[in-house]
Amino acid sequence: MVNIRVPVNTLAELQDRIFRVKVNGTTSSQQCQENGIVQGGVLSTTLFDVAIQEVVKSVSEPVKILLFADDFTIFVSGKNVLTLQLLIQQTIKEIERWSSSTGFSFSTQKTKAVIFSKSRNKETIELQLNNHTIHQGKQVKFLGMIFDDKLTWKQHIDSIKINCTQGLNIIRVLSHHTWGADIDSLTTIYKSLIKSKLEYGFLAHLNTSKTNIKVIQRIESKALRLITGAFCTTPIKSLYCLLGELPLEHRFKKTTINYAIKRTTHPTHLNHELISLNYFEDIYHKNPNIRPSFHRRLSCYLNDINYVIPDLLQAYNSHTPPWIVPTAHTNTRLTKYCRNHINQQIIHNHFKSIQDEYINAQFYYTDASSTDGGETVGFAVVSPREIRKYKMEGSVFSGELTAIHHALLEILDEQHEQAQYVVCTDSLSAIKIIEQTYPRHPLAQQIQHLLYLLHQRHRTVTFIYVPSHTGIRGNELADEAAKEALESQHCKRVFIGEEANIQVKRKIESKWQEEWIDSPSHLKNVKPTPLRKSFYPSGRRNQIKVSRLRSGHTKLTHGFLLSREEPPQCDLCETRVTVKHVISECTKFQAKRHECGVSARIEVALGNNNKELEKTLNFLKEIELYYKI
Repeated sequence: MVNIRVPVNTLAELQDRIFRVKVNGTTSSQQCQENGIVQGGVLSTTLFDVAIQEVVKSVSEPVKILLFADDFTIFVSGKNVLTLQLLIQQTIKEIERWSSSTGFSFSTQKTKAVIFSKSRNKETIELQLNNHTIHQGKQVKFLGMIFDDKLTWKQHIDSIKINCTQGLNIIRVLSHHTWGADIDSLTTIYKSLIKSKLEYGFLAHLNTSKTNIKVIQRIESKALRLITGAFCTTPIKSLYCLLGELPLEHRFKKTTINYAIKRTTHPTHLNHELISLNYFEDIYHKNPNIRPSFHRRLSCYLNDINYVIPDLLQAYNSHTPPWIVPTAHTNTRLTKYCRNHINQQIIHNHFKSIQDEYINAQFYYTDASSTDGGETVGFAVVSPREIRKYKMEGSVFSGELTAIHHALLEILDEQHEQAQYVVCTDSLSAIKIIEQTYPRHPLAQQIQHLLYLLHQRHRTVTFIYVPSHTGIRGNELADEAAKEALESQHCKRVFIGEEANIQVKRKIESKWQEEWIDSPSHLKNVKPTPLRKSFYPSGRRNQIKVSRLRSGHTKLTHGFLLSREEPPQCDLCETRVTVKHVISECTKFQAKRHECGVSARIEVALGNNNKELEKTLNFLKEIELYYKI
């Protein structure tokens, strides 16, 4: 077991517990519960994970293990089935020994064995668990994902389709054209009941066939069409634009690249090598018809958005338990003094009073500065003896944390015995993240570890927030040095995963923007930015009319595609009837258009201004075309 200090009240909840069993109205006598945890308890999951963690030691190479709470999977790969059977059976025996010594038991009915292979020859294996033969099936469900024996993901996609049917039916009822819910409410329902199911396990079933991908696309297309009330001929890209959603193929890219970034920062992870090594490149060149590997898909996606994953700061794995790391000492009293409204002398006086509280401390000042809109950052550390300045690539926030990290390293290297130190920074965000018990930022984690090492040497560090550009000498020196560091020739890269994810998001959104501008859609004239939120008037019927007018596909203009007739022509203008022609061009409706105050610019008449939308809808009612939209 892991040696941890468990609070006394937690131990009390696990001891001297009794239970009764009630069957058909008859209650048994009280019995003492020797094992188990409190059902629904806050710590129950954590205590269970701690208790079952030792099972990992029962599995040795080449067999691998996946453990998530009580979902337990062992697997091994190779060419000889008999050898693999022997390895798995030996591992099961080790697990049985662990089970008998700890009191845990594994269900023989729920345990399944599957051979994953593309071979048409069906192989069979015989595995025993507690003297029971393990059932060999063609598929297995693990953490909500259905793995079939050929990894086609067809069964899983079919399961998604069935699960989404209920959500689609709910949206279909609530999207009635007269009394239905508004678009924002329907979008929320779509994200919770359909989109979440479609995106779960993206990384696994992305490699499925195009036929299965089309199933997912059809489900999403149905949902978007119901939400917007769009005409049935409306292109799918226009539906995404109407709701400000990123298209499915771009979400594929985003999920894949984000996962690669996450795994890059964890070199000990099981899938880390999938990012940097391509085991199947030779096989793919010999047979281009096979589905591409993760590495190849990732390379294609990165080339598509013209992005290279930078050298990322590795996730920091501290061996120090967070509950013994001392809480960071901070002083943020100067946050209430806004430099724009308060005389600098007042801030100086308050800072001087804070300095008097730390009269025996050594003061360090840190700051970071960046080029306008760039990713190059200069940062500096001002100590009592010298000024050190550095240059890096990353965000300003990472620069602020890196400067604090360098200051703590200098304090740690101090030779003389000094008990008290103060680090002044103008980054309140940096101070806030250092205060967190479980910060996710790798630099913040390293800073907390340095604070722990300093604490062991009986050195106390206090972080003080100092407003920037207020004339405080140490702060101004750090600011000047940080700007000078931008001119330095030497530069190091300090990127974290979250910053890289933001870059990827911007790249993909920019790619979608370019595709949208190049598309022939009528909607791009009304909404040139596809991810910008669209606003709609009140009333379900009005919202549907606006959606159809914006997309340019209405019953009036595109109904001929369903009836297989010729496109409608304007008798007066002798041109094809379109939404733009009706609202802003046709001379037949010029008087009514002027009377209703409809703008001649289509992007204004159908834009996000509710008053303009009301004018447009009233104009359509006046010319008796409202119900033909």
